[in-house]
Amino acid sequence: MMEIVRIGKVLISPRSVIQEKLQQKSIASLVFILSLLSAILAVISLTVFDGEYISKILGEDSTDANLLKAYKIFMLLGSGIVAFFTPVIITLINTLFNYLVLWLFRTKISFRELFIIGLYSYVPLIIDLVMRIIIQSITHKPLFQSPARIFFFLSEENGFIYRTLSYLTIFTIWSIYIYISGIYVVSPENKKKKAATIIIITNILFLLISGFFSKTV
Repeated sequence: MMEIVRIGKVLISPRSVIQEKLQQKSIASLVFILSLLSAILAVISLTVFDGEYISKILGEDSTDANLLKAYKIFMLLGSGIVAFFTPVIITLINTLFNYLVLWLFRTKISFRELFIIGLYSYVPLIIDLVMRIIIQSITHKPLFQSPARIFFFLSEENGFIYRTLSYLTIFTIWSIYIYISGIYVVSPENKKKKAATIIIITNILFLLISGFFSKTV
């Protein structure tokens, strides 16, 4: 229960939460709760996919009710399993990337500390998924992009700019804020600003590059 409280509290008071968690030996409960939330929300988000949409995926002639039902069950199970491991995989990749970048700039922060910070910075992305589910339940249509995009006024017609800025959302910025707060907690006193600046620049560049090379829907 305390871990759930910390997950909520980190959104408004990240430094105190991260500092408290760093003093604990086990992070298993944090990993499990985030993974479980991710899996449950992913499955819920797919319930909006109706037979007509699934038929489009399978092909126009795929109208067999049993086939559609089986495919939807497969989608739900597959999505749930993938989503369960997604927070850990993304956090591991992000942690390794930031650890190497900080090491290159001679700023020593342990892998474990960065991993814990990364887990908590994933929380805003969970909220982003909750918002998508709420909107999908209202519109009854799948939503593949964040409803909190900062540059929501851009469209595919904007080409390069649209692709590059597509990943910048209120929640990704919120995630970076939590990460930076954690960096301030674990960095040496004389390197706090340096470490924070490095993380801000590298993570925003990473988001922009990811947006540019991703396929937008």
